[in-house]
Amino acid sequence: MSSDSPDSSHAGASPHWESMWSSGLQPGQAFDCSSPSSTLVALLNRMDKPAKGSRAMVPGCGRGYDCVAIAEKGFEEVIGLELSETATQAAREYVETSSKKGNIKIITGDFFTCNLPELEGFDFVWDMTFFCAIDPSVRPSWGSVHHRLLAPGGKLACGMFPYSPEKVGGPPWHVEFDDYQKCLEGFVLEERLDKVAEGEEHRPGGFAGLGGPGTGLSIWVKS
Repeated sequence: MSSDSPDSSHAGASPHWESMWSSGLQPGQAFDCSSPSSTLVALLNRMDKPAKGSRAMVPGCGRGYDCVAIAEKGFEEVIGLELSETATQAAREYVETSSKKGNIKIITGDFFTCNLPELEGFDFVWDMTFFCAIDPSVRPSWGSVHHRLLAPGGKLACGMFPYSPEKVGGPPWHVEFDDYQKCLEGFVLEERLDKVAEGEEHRPGGFAGLGGPGTGLSIWVKS
């Protein structure tokens, strides 16, 4: 299922991503982890089983690895949103290999302008490498859209990556906890880890082994 064609005329919808995907991005290349994020897997292992009927969303879902992991945790419906049509197709192909494919839907759309009725009332949203991929000028809007997407009491879990103070420019842009906090009006901080445990770091592409940028985690509850 697709929404209207994404609008690439603003800073939050860069054509850079479709260019990367359409050039033949392979699993394990660039930002692709070739499997669910280790940060997400560790978080899901600590979480209770979701209540019946729980819904989750992954903006900038890439090939859909994290969507499958969240569905396997027990969320009844998981929606992955992608700006890139090529990424959407790749995610759908990956989701088809999962026993949870009936619980997952991948949609093409612009996070900032997509207003499909199904994109609301979520109990859980996972944001990993989406925040760092968007132009910093649209970060305030990122926070307000998340507030609209979540049901009251719903949780936004942010994999804070990359912690790399020496990095200049982007995408991906270097992030700090304060970058998230100042964008999330209407949320209450539930958990903050400035550095996740060893083995739980997010390691895309060339950072599959040890080393690379740091990874943090913050969890926010919509008030």
